[in-house]
Amino acid sequence: MKRIFLCILACGALGAPAAQAAEVTGASLGIDYSAFTDDNAGTVSKTALSGSLELGFDRNFGLQGDLSLGRFGLSDADTASVALHGLYHASENASLGAFFGRDEIEGKGYNFYGAEVGFEQGQFNGDAYVAGGEFANIDGTLMGIGVGYDATEAFTLGASYDTLDVEGYDLSRAQLEAEYRIDSFALTAQLGSAEIENAGSETYFGLGAQFNFGAKRGATFDQRGVLAIWPGL
Repeated sequence: MKRIFLCILACGALGAPAAQAAEVTGASLGIDYSAFTDDNAGTVSKTALSGSLELGFDRNFGLQGDLSLGRFGLSDADTASVALHGLYHASENASLGAFFGRDEIEGKGYNFYGAEVGFEQGQFNGDAYVAGGEFANIDGTLMGIGVGYDATEAFTLGASYDTLDVEGYDLSRAQLEAEYRIDSFALTAQLGSAEIENAGSETYFGLGAQFNFGAKRGATFDQRGVLAIWPGL
C-alpha cells in the first residue's frame, strides 16, 4: 500500500512533459498559536511556524511541499513536520493528491502517507483525506474532513473533524473556523474540542496569521499529520 502512494506521488513530478519547466503557482507562510481553555496542568499549548510551496508542471500536475516547526508549551518539546504532495488538478473545481510525510518530536518521529481530495464550487469549498502510518510502534489511521463557506469576499466560515485511530490511544478533534483576508494577508481563529481515549475531552482555541502568495489559499491542500491537527501538549 505504501508503495502505491509513493508511485502516485511520483506521478505529480513525472506526469508533465519533461521539457516544460516547473513554476511556482502558490505559497504560504504562517504562524499559529493554540491552547486548551481549561488549563489546570500548566500551559498546554502549541506554537508553530509553517510554510507551503506549490510547483506546477502544467495545468494538471504539480507538487506541494510543507514544512512546520513548533513547540509544545507544557512539555517544552520541539516539533517538526515535513510532507510532499503529488497533485492532479482534475478540473477548475476539483483536485486530487497523494502525500508522504514525517512528524518528529524531540528527534523521534513517524512516517505517514495518504490520499486527499479537494473542491471549490461557488462560495463553498472542502477537502478530505485518509492517511496511514506507524504511531508509537502501532499501525494507525488518520483521517479528516473539512468544509468552508465564503460569506463575503474577505470572510470565510468553516468546520472540520479529524481523528487518529490507534489501538489504546485514539485522538479526535472537531472545530469551528473563521478566516478574514486583507489582500494576501489572512487572520484565522478556531474553537474546538479535542478528545483522548480514556481521558475525556477538552475545549481549545487557536489564533493565527498567514501570508498567501499566488492562489487564494496559497497552496492546494492543508498540512497533514498528527502535529498539524493536535492543539497542544
